[in-house]
Amino acid sequence: MKTILIATDFTEASRNATVYGLNLATAFNARAIIFSAYQQILIPVMDAPVLMMEEQLKELTQQQFNDQIIPLSTKYPIKIDTASKEGPVAFSIIEHAKESGADIIIV
Repeated sequence: MKTILIATDFTEASRNATVYGLNLATAFNARAIIFSAYQQILIPVMDAPVLMMEEQLKELTQQQFNDQIIPLSTKYPIKIDTASKEGPVAFSIIEHAKESGADIIIV
């Protein structure tokens, strides 16, 4: 096993999966890719929904990588990359796994 794709939505449950995936990657001396997919969403604000734009979602995802994943990754002696993509979650995860040559996906 050379590459492990770890999908995250930055929740506590996905953090547990991330730690598991990083431990597995360490055991196999594999590269880990921590991946997050995002989609434009309507956020109800008072009486009118507000649409978060793709650039805002991309910035928010990068901020979550910086706050949660980067500090966590310093504890592991393996190559850890981060990636994100706009699109339907399941489709984006599978597409990125194919593009990166991931041997296994952890969600």
